[in-house]
Amino acid sequence: MNKKIIITLLAACFMQACTKNESTEKASSNSTQTEAINANKSDSQKFIDQGKNDIATYGKETLQYLLDQKYPDRYTAFSVDNVKFLRQQSEDLFLYTWNIRFLDNQSDDVYGCDSQQLSWNKKTSDIESILNETCFNIIERGNTPASQNETTTTIPATSPVKIALEQNPHHSFITMIKVQSLVDDVSISNVTVNRGNCPLLQKINNPIRLGFGQMMSVDTSNCGRNKIIEVVVSTNQGDWKFGS
Repeated sequence: MNKKIIITLLAACFMQACTKNESTEKASSNSTQTEAINANKSDSQKFIDQGKNDIATYGKETLQYLLDQKYPDRYTAFSVDNVKFLRQQSEDLFLYTWNIRFLDNQSDDVYGCDSQQLSWNKKTSDIESILNETCFNIIERGNTPASQNETTTTIPATSPVKIALEQNPHHSFITMIKVQSLVDDVSISNVTVNRGNCPLLQKINNPIRLGFGQMMSVDTSNCGRNKIIEVVVSTNQGDWKFGS
């Protein structure tokens, strides 16, 4: 009986030791996994912060490069701010949004847009973005005075713009109205089609400034090209009617 009791006790102790070892190993494994997850989160946050810092530091240079690529010597990068992390696109690519402002070198008008998307590469530290047309809406007028030979109320003898109508290749009920500048500087505030009976798909909320040869486009809704008989383009140099 004593031998059986001793064997039973030894077996119980062995099982208890195994259970403790298994619990210890499981706890150690869970701890290792938690540490790995925390390390990954920490590394990710480190790169997120590094990207924000790089954008804040070198963002104006990137903006100036984009402006010079599109319109050489026309604009000067003014400010880059409100940089916000959006998401991690891939292992190396992080997406953010920013607010940008830039100046017209001739008039000192302020242009810009908010919450535009850009990317930062953690391996190369490259910052990449694009300038949408909405970024070229005037946010604030400059203080450049009119010269002695011109005033803001002067209306030219001929239209400062011309238009062209093009059918949308995918939707026959949509017509694209393209407005092109014939002068060095003109601002478009509105386009009215068929006296408002052909509404625009997107309203012009802020005047759009065009240099010589530059073009903007608006789309009409439920108004095919053959139905358009009158277009009025409102500019800072008067309203100009095309058609009847």
